[in-house]
Amino acid sequence: MSNQTNRLIGIDGIRGLSLLGILLANTLAFQYGIWESEIISFFELSSFDEAVYSAVLILVKGSFAPIFAFLYGFGTIKMSQNLEQRGLSPYPFLIRRFLFLLAAGLLHFLLLWEGDVLATYGLSGFLLLAFLKVKPKALIIVGISVLSLFSLMTYGSAGSTALPGVNWEDFARDSMNVYQNGGYSAIQSFRLELGAGPFSRIIFIFNWLFIPILISSMFMFGMAAAKARLFHQPAEEKRLYVRIAAILIPAGIALKAVKVVWPQLGIGGSLHTLGGTVLALGYVFAFALLFIRQNEKPAAWRTGLISVGKLSMSNYLLQTVFGVLIFYGYGLGLFGKLGTAIGCLLAIAFFGLQAWASGLYLRRFKMGPAEKLIRSVTWLGHGRKREQPRAPGM
Repeated sequence: MSNQTNRLIGIDGIRGLSLLGILLANTLAFQYGIWESEIISFFELSSFDEAVYSAVLILVKGSFAPIFAFLYGFGTIKMSQNLEQRGLSPYPFLIRRFLFLLAAGLLHFLLLWEGDVLATYGLSGFLLLAFLKVKPKALIIVGISVLSLFSLMTYGSAGSTALPGVNWEDFARDSMNVYQNGGYSAIQSFRLELGAGPFSRIIFIFNWLFIPILISSMFMFGMAAAKARLFHQPAEEKRLYVRIAAILIPAGIALKAVKVVWPQLGIGGSLHTLGGTVLALGYVFAFALLFIRQNEKPAAWRTGLISVGKLSMSNYLLQTVFGVLIFYGYGLGLFGKLGTAIGCLLAIAFFGLQAWASGLYLRRFKMGPAEKLIRSVTWLGHGRKREQPRAPGM
């Protein structure tokens, strides 16, 4: 088995693990709401559920979606290089891909859930076009600069949910009633108000427009990793993975814990933003260690993670369907009822089902429906008789 194949399998495995973390983080938003989960005390959780909630905030939330940004940047460079090797300009292919992600994300946002990331990646992709030819060292410098800037911008945001003219308890109470008992139309109308009052809508739109710039740091790091060929020889790079993970994971956890343990500390917001990216980078290299041994038959759990990763976009959308049907009124209406521990166990169980079903699916088909659609749009008939280059995740 070639190193190229090894690399792709490892990247798919990392992507699969990322989807598990994304589902766990999103489950908090599905069962408590994006805004309401920030005032979790309203839901009167047990001590154990509060501990699980804190663990998810520190270990998961804000540190798994950035892994996808890293892989997105990584995949964009690999796709660009493969296209150039065939004498094709990567720009029209990538532009079509980014436009598709933007359109798919907007539909996902409007029809199902406001926590979409596809549109964000689509918007962010256009930023990447300006950095395709930039050298790895410069990409790292730009990434660190962007991350530092946005970390400073979030100073004082820890523990801050107060907005002018907003009674969060009344808003959470209304949310509970609508999401538990409302039909599709009622829930659509409520959630597309984007929070409580005009200030929350302004903040939501501001975040939606500027998050692509924030997560561009992870895109840059992923692009640099692809250009430096960091994951091409995983067996030889094992010691490097261990060293990086051993430094970044404890550092990221410590930085993120400040906001949870001392929510009123002004610097907590900045440290949380910085820690989310630091921990995400640590996870990337730690997860890479799990997929080094490729010359032997993979264990069942590795195969499952790799299968989920190969169908990443389809599985991501299925996770949204799962979330809204479990917690919204037009499904089981369990919004705010299960507690964080049971909610997380349910998410893990569903992910296990995805891993099993993805493996079965790939025995018969080469790619998922969403993956096939985005590839068709990206290529628009080009190179049908040739092997098409590996496309970036999501």
